[in-house]
Amino acid sequence: MTPPTRATYAALAAVAALFVLYGSWVPFDFRAPPGGDPVGFFAACLRDRVAVHSRSDAVGNVGVAVPLGFFLLAAARVDRRRGIGELAAALALWPLAVAVAVAAEFGQVFLPTRFATSADIWCQAVGAAVGMLGWVVAGRWLTGHARAVWERTQPRAAAARLLAAYLLWVAVAQALPLDLTASPAEVYRKARDRVVYVPFREFGPGGPADAGMKFVKLIGLFLPAGLLAGRLWANPLRPLALGVLLAGATEASQLVVHSRVPSATDVVAGTTGVLLGWAAARFGSRGPCVTAWLAALAVIFWAPFDFLASAGSFGWLPGRPLEGHPLFALEDALVKLALFAPVGAAAGRWGAPAGGLAALAVEVGQLFLPAHVPGASDVLLGALGGAAGGWAARRAFSPILN
Repeated sequence: MTPPTRATYAALAAVAALFVLYGSWVPFDFRAPPGGDPVGFFAACLRDRVAVHSRSDAVGNVGVAVPLGFFLLAAARVDRRRGIGELAAALALWPLAVAVAVAAEFGQVFLPTRFATSADIWCQAVGAAVGMLGWVVAGRWLTGHARAVWERTQPRAAAARLLAAYLLWVAVAQALPLDLTASPAEVYRKARDRVVYVPFREFGPGGPADAGMKFVKLIGLFLPAGLLAGRLWANPLRPLALGVLLAGATEASQLVVHSRVPSATDVVAGTTGVLLGWAAARFGSRGPCVTAWLAALAVIFWAPFDFLASAGSFGWLPGRPLEGHPLFALEDALVKLALFAPVGAAAGRWGAPAGGLAALAVEVGQLFLPAHVPGASDVLLGALGGAAGGWAARRAFSPILN
């Protein structure tokens, strides 16, 4: 049977559980807890730390457990009829997801830079339940679309499905870290005082020094949408409309996100990314396109090019960014996966090593840039982004790439 199958979902559930544990335990500097009684100290932490102290951390803990709940129930119920068995399976598997959350928090009593809380456990329990509900509502529908893409029998249909999924990817990346406001007055003040209505005003005197780098990064985030659009449409007006609507909608949605500022410049960047991707898919030659994009990656990751003669340190432990704000780390990961996907799309079945090598070159250069922190995490993200881009290209563009 075409993936995803029960075995596929079971493997994904195991990966999701390992991700929860890894993210909770990095950097793995385990030490004995105060008092030498880990169980007693853990119980005290759960008793004393019940309340949620950060809404964004709560959202992050809910979000990290959603895939685990979804994949657990999918492994049990894919290719089976709806019915009471769905509820029975959810009730049987939900304690397993909660046990993963408990294990993650218990491990943190041995980490001096982490804090075990009962709030994190129940937030992850809620997230797992949300993931299971997501399977009940849309799991079979999503599985059907995934299988249709995997079969490679209709590349244009696969491109349309992948484009829809990628538009959601961009929307999520642009909405993070989800520090939302529901205050109409605050939204009004933000629209009046902070929104950048004139394109490229950030590039003028007093604008942020990294405006150019941000512009190129947004082009990269929207570029894969254009590559897929190039498989679907010959008329350039359609990708133009797609870019304006997608970039405009994501910028407008940032009115309710505290840490985001909508900008007409970003709409221009997003639209440019879609159009460049469309043009590359329709008319581009692989070699020049890859060279141009590697140069763009250098701008994104090496600006402002203040290289030093001596090299800094390299972070060999993957997952170090997970020590910070989880939703900022997720946003960074989503964007970097997208940035290296075009490299993998050009490489086809060699997408993973191509993306990994491109990311490694970027990280080696960052060794000589004092404002950057190179590490294995970004090399891994580059390889994963390249693998995803190569996989998508083989489905959406075959037999062109094969």
